Amino acid sequence: ETARLSFVSSSTGYSSARSSLRSSDGGDETNNNGNRDSAISTSYSLSSQSSVRRSDLLLKGILTQLDRIAIELLDTERTYVDDLNAIIKGYMDYLVEEREKLKVTLDAISSLFGCIEKIFAFNKQLYNQLDAANLDCVKVCLWDAYLLRDNNM
Repeated sequence: ETARLSFVSSSTGYSSARSSLRSSDGGDETNNNGNRDSAISTSYSLSSQSSVRRSDLLLKGILTQLDRIAIELLDTERTYVDDLNAIIKGYMDYLVEEREKLKVTLDAISSLFGCIEKIFAFNKQLYNQLDAANLDCVKVCLWDAYLLRDNNM
């Protein structure tokens, strides 16, 4: 295992240890049953808590506007978290590990990526809470408000 490196941003003062989190390997498939909800993705992460309710809603084919919003919010948040993780793993970690060869300073890397790991951690927590709400829009709204308040946003 490689040594854990950390850096401190001179612009933000944020200190960051390299992330050890991995993205999920869930792929995207589309429900093509011809109804107006065919664009809603039917895929979900293996660890998804809301997958049973999601499957039931999509199989019935009659979704309320709130159901569509909850599914889209969960899909969007999962994609965002996966994309942030890919940036951390694919770019930031590579630059940190190869910084001497590339002649890049930790300060330059820190300036480039800012507090991306903090953003990733917050949004991963948000995704997990949205998923735990089991597509219940009231719970989704309550978790959004709670997380924003709890994280001083």
